Amino acid sequence: MLGLGSKFNFSYAVPPGRLPKEMEAHLFEANGVFDKPLKEVQTKYAKDPSYAPVFIYPSTVVYTADTTVSFFVEHKNPDKDFWGSSLLSNHPDVTAQDKVDLPAVNIGRFILQNFRAEDFVVVKMDIEGAEYDVVPHLLSTGAYTIIDYLYIEWHESIVANEPAKIKNARNAAQQMEKLGVHMPVYDTASA
Repeated sequence: MLGLGSKFNFSYAVPPGRLPKEMEAHLFEANGVFDKPLKEVQTKYAKDPSYAPVFIYPSTVVYTADTTVSFFVEHKNPDKDFWGSSLLSNHPDVTAQDKVDLPAVNIGRFILQNFRAEDFVVVKMDIEGAEYDVVPHLLSTGAYTIIDYLYIEWHESIVANEPAKIKNARNAAQQMEKLGVHMPVYDTASA
């Protein structure tokens, strides 16, 4: 686990008998505020042979397609690590002038191309409302078959005016869980 402040203090599932040096971490972070600290973490872990590689994708959005998207960088809450940055312009912590264009990665494709079913894959998703598009995407692409644990922080208030989207994402999550993906409750505020 990487400790980048209280926001990142959370214990994830680890397969029995595995050591940190036998694992790797892939970190996608859209908010450019974190580019430098993430690169420093990557360098730190690269110098320590007891840890496996940390791959970072700075200023990169996790989404359903390889494309360029509008991303809204939150500037109101520096004491909470700018926690409200989002793809959604209606997020209460962003304004239209906070918009930047960033590359987005098709997370379903990324998972399917980089991991195998026999790998132990843990995904932590805190993407400020975009989970309502990404979760059904993981199901429809079959990427869920690679995932062992999926930690999702749901931001329902941001998409409250889209009940069909909420229902679709929750149904996709339930279906994946029935098909073997472990989904422990995850909430940054209580982590």
